[in-house]
Amino acid sequence: MLITRKADYALRMVDHLARRGGGPLAGPALARAVGAPESLAGKVLQQLQRAGIVASRRGVSGGYRLAREPAELTVLEVVEAVQGPLKINVCVTEGFSCERSPHCAVHPLWADLRRLVEERLRRATFSEPLGGAPAASRSPGAAPAPTPER
Repeated sequence: MLITRKADYALRMVDHLARRGGGPLAGPALARAVGAPESLAGKVLQQLQRAGIVASRRGVSGGYRLAREPAELTVLEVVEAVQGPLKINVCVTEGFSCERSPHCAVHPLWADLRRLVEERLRRATFSEPLGGAPAASRSPGAAPAPTPER
């Protein structure tokens, strides 16, 4: 399973908006805040907007904000909005049928791993900082603290 760079930036942008609170933030400012190239951030924000994760407003006081409360947004939802369903192995992808599945020694492992990863990402919301530290204690550009097990 590979979490794409787009998904990584999407998670950072949603987390930043959740920590920031307040009014909308302009796309270029949001891109700078998370260290994303503006062109890629714009594409990611469009995908997040289509998925109903962020909302935008045009004009002088416009920008992006979360479309729902942080506790209602899951990490899985954000990842899937920009890169599609998680794929551990093609044999456990929805809609795929493999003739080896009934007697395959590793199929149960892939299926269990996919279920565990999806469950963990579905439980993780933006109600708390993804990095574990409150936003005020983070230094700009500092690496996030390890995420505690929940």
